[in-house]
Amino acid sequence: FPQQMGLPDGDVFTYAFSVVPKEIVTGQDVEETVEFRHPITGEKVEAIKLEHTPISVYVTLLTAMFMHGGWLHLLGNMLFLWIFGNNVEDRLGRVRCLVFYVLGGLAAAGLQLAFDPGSVVPSLGASGAIGAVLGAYLVLFPRARVTTLVMFIFISVIQLPAIAVLGMWFLLQLLQGVGSLGARVGGGVAYWAHVGGFAFGALAALVLDRVGADLLELGLEALASRTALLPRVELRLPERAIATETVGAIQAGGDDTHGTGDRPRTLRAPTGAAP
Repeated sequence: FPQQMGLPDGDVFTYAFSVVPKEIVTGQDVEETVEFRHPITGEKVEAIKLEHTPISVYVTLLTAMFMHGGWLHLLGNMLFLWIFGNNVEDRLGRVRCLVFYVLGGLAAAGLQLAFDPGSVVPSLGASGAIGAVLGAYLVLFPRARVTTLVMFIFISVIQLPAIAVLGMWFLLQLLQGVGSLGARVGGGVAYWAHVGGFAFGALAALVLDRVGADLLELGLEALASRTALLPRVELRLPERAIATETVGAIQAGGDDTHGTGDRPRTLRAPTGAAP
């Protein structure tokens, strides 16, 4: 992102390394000017020029995952990742979470391609991968409460169950995705990428969490069985090695009111005597 925003010709870099569905489907780089028209009036809304991609077009599936269209796009994604990502990482582990994140982004791009394989509209952003994080959070922490800013007549901050917050988010993405079918306007949102990422994250979390629990259970069972098979070793000291013996003192007559009767004493072999 810093390289993208810092270049004088930022658009050239953006359109060269963003994902273009037609390029992924055909495997060929597309260099053309794309015009977007309003779906109702037919008026020209925007025109962009797809730039040459100096690497394999399939690599853009990864490069686009770490690019954003502006600071608002970046900060919005990082906010969601900050809120929900740490708990998912704690549950899955760092390595598995990283692999999960990348696969979530690829799954998101895959669903977007499936719904519009011939599109020449470039897409970029981490929203699909973060959608996978949201799906995983919903499965792993459904009863967690999320502090939410609600703006309805009055602005208030309340805590809502994660299943309500993330469930509503997914429903909105799904409805907007259905509404975007057939629309060719510039600057849109890849709603199907959000849906695909979220669905992948939820399913993957179910599998990974179950596999992790099974592996833990198997590991504990294996440890228990190996412990049970270990030979028992009994250590006996020879009687001649015992140098001292502790016995209780016996006091004749009356009760031991001062506690001296229970004090142990040590009997030692006389000096010079054979042990």
